[in-house]
Amino acid sequence: MFYSLRVHILDNTIINECPFIRKALIPIMTSSDGAPFSLIKTENYLANKRLLNKEELKYLRSLGVQAFDLNSTSKNIPILILPRGIGRHFCAINFASAFSGSYVEIYGNSNMISEEMKLNLWLFLNSSVSWLIREISGRKNLGGGMLKAEAVDLKAFPLFYDFDDTKRIKNIYKEIQKREALQTLDELFTTEHKMIDDVVFNYLQIGDDFRNRIIEILSRRIIERDEKSKSS
Repeated sequence: MFYSLRVHILDNTIINECPFIRKALIPIMTSSDGAPFSLIKTENYLANKRLLNKEELKYLRSLGVQAFDLNSTSKNIPILILPRGIGRHFCAINFASAFSGSYVEIYGNSNMISEEMKLNLWLFLNSSVSWLIREISGRKNLGGGMLKAEAVDLKAFPLFYDFDDTKRIKNIYKEIQKREALQTLDELFTTEHKMIDDVVFNYLQIGDDFRNRIIEILSRRIIERDEKSKSS
């Protein structure tokens, strides 16, 4: 069986061809995983070089596949993952202990970051306020209605707020965790997103008129981006 050159990223085709690799799989979130609010498993993987012997590594190379050397990166497993190329806005809690290909990630020592802190971050990053920040700070239109928004674009903005409403946030999360984000213009008007926005807007003391203005501006940015992609 012929494979084109693949560096690091493994799909089920490779895994089924090389059963020995299952002992060395490291999850990695890619666009194949869609736009989840909770990442439980991934479609693709890395192969941990440390857990494979010379013959196994040689066989992988013959298929055009290179195993991943954990010593080659200083990155840790992120606790939250956001898209870099934004078609749909979302922030996923990383329960899969996966690396990601987006490079827009929130890190933290799992022993130091409580569940409440993680949920507070997750809530804000899934709010209309956060999505508008990403729309405004994003640096490049990738075409096809996609916005390129790097991690560095978020550095100037505060992302953590102690909403002091853990029970409500947990209830919102339970309602939304098993599905993917809809197209953003549809997601904005779901019951769950309205609940997210209600917590954030109340905390930031944003009144109804300004709330509606934020949704209006966010919607217009997305529509303009989509229309530009169709006309270019």
